[in-house]
Amino acid sequence: MRKKRISMVLSLCLVVAVLFQCHSYLAADATTYYQIGNAETVKTLDEALKLFEDNSPDIKQMKLQYDAKIYEYEAAKDQEEDYQELYVINVGSSDSDTLDSVREQYLSALLNREVLSFYSKNYKELVSYEVLKQKYNFISMYYKLMTLEKQEAYYTANAKYLSTCKSIANIKYRYGRCTALEVRQISAQIEENNSALYETESEQEKLSSELEDILGITVDFSVKIPVNTAATSYTLSDTISLLNKNEYSYEEALAYKDAYYVCNTCEKAVNGSTTYKKNNVSMQQYSLQADSIKKKISSYAKSTISVYSKYCKKLTATQNKLTNTETAYKNLSMKYQKGKTSKVDVLEANVNRAEAEFNYYSAVYNKELCEYVLNNSLYQESTN
Repeated sequence: MRKKRISMVLSLCLVVAVLFQCHSYLAADATTYYQIGNAETVKTLDEALKLFEDNSPDIKQMKLQYDAKIYEYEAAKDQEEDYQELYVINVGSSDSDTLDSVREQYLSALLNREVLSFYSKNYKELVSYEVLKQKYNFISMYYKLMTLEKQEAYYTANAKYLSTCKSIANIKYRYGRCTALEVRQISAQIEENNSALYETESEQEKLSSELEDILGITVDFSVKIPVNTAATSYTLSDTISLLNKNEYSYEEALAYKDAYYVCNTCEKAVNGSTTYKKNNVSMQQYSLQADSIKKKISSYAKSTISVYSKYCKKLTATQNKLTNTETAYKNLSMKYQKGKTSKVDVLEANVNRAEAEFNYYSAVYNKELCEYVLNNSLYQESTN
């Protein structure tokens, strides 16, 4: 394996196994930890997340954008007050065109203030929610590194197995016990496997570099991430309720609708005017938009819970398969030491074990990320 730009060689590290009872698809289970990196300094995933939040350029940029909304809101309040005073000054004027113009400017300023008040009232929640979404992407990269290590281990084990198979095939071919085609087929499998191994190593290298970029620092520490196979039960109604509450696009659409309503119920609004009619149309549009988002959220919640259940069941199946292949490999290794089986059989069993291990950690990857989405009520359609 080529030397990585930063040290991200993964090694399995069983640090703790705490059995507990929970409402889940599994009766009881344990949380273990998988250590990514071989540096002496070890951080928990929560510590790495805190580092990410403090240093990520993307998070800093996002916070600045919401800060700008607050300043815009303050400016909109001042503008609304100015136009209100101007309207009062002109209310007794005989120039109806001037009064109408000032009224329109006031209502426009009022609308802008009401729209921006959504960001002022929900500033902390909006920032926190956006941070959670960015943390999801960050966490997924670490879990992806974990699965890539297992994928690399599988291709490496398969390379040893195929190399031995080719050596045996060459001997058989010399004695006329197999064809040249069979030898070429094994060679083709070796080339395919080497190509897949190279792609996996390249992906590890790329992902490691991306982690440094989004952290904004050089990664010089190992990260201990949880591997929890216990499943949690989620109530559909509660999940939908929390998603509706936390998904800002839904709340934002409602806030825009309310802003137009405030303008049309303002004492300075003229029932039947062009502005009044346009506001009514906008209210209906944002109301429909909110309803559409709500329906999508409901469908998303059902789908996500269903997918989560599927991941948990797959995790159980892959865990059982891993246990069986590990036992088979251990038994064959003992037989080989006693001269009761061949080396190629042991290598094949090791390939089966490595494949089962990769499938197991892939299932962990999907389950953990889906659980993060549900636990934090994130509207992440890509998880499905």
